Amino acid sequence: MYLRCGSPGYVAPELLDDRGYDTQADTFSAGVIMYVMMTGRPLFRGDNISEILEKNKNCQFEFPKQYWDQISPVAKDLVQAMLKNDPNERVTASQ
Repeated sequence: MYLRCGSPGYVAPELLDDRGYDTQADTFSAGVIMYVMMTGRPLFRGDNISEILEKNKNCQFEFPKQYWDQISPVAKDLVQAMLKNDPNERVTASQ
């Protein structure tokens, strides 16, 4: 698929690069949602949509200690596995 769709900050980087995508894009988006649910903060932050999309496209994010110290390492590992920039390296739904 190649149709650009989704919300800034939640879409997989391959959508923003027009590389085409498959179900691994959904895994990335679910990882973003998990990050938000666990921290109460957006994953990709910026002063405007362009900044957010640039960070989203380049998969630039952090795990700030003040939010992640209270979250289990297993949960953090899962989120990291879901947010890999390369869809071929992302954990799959069946995994």
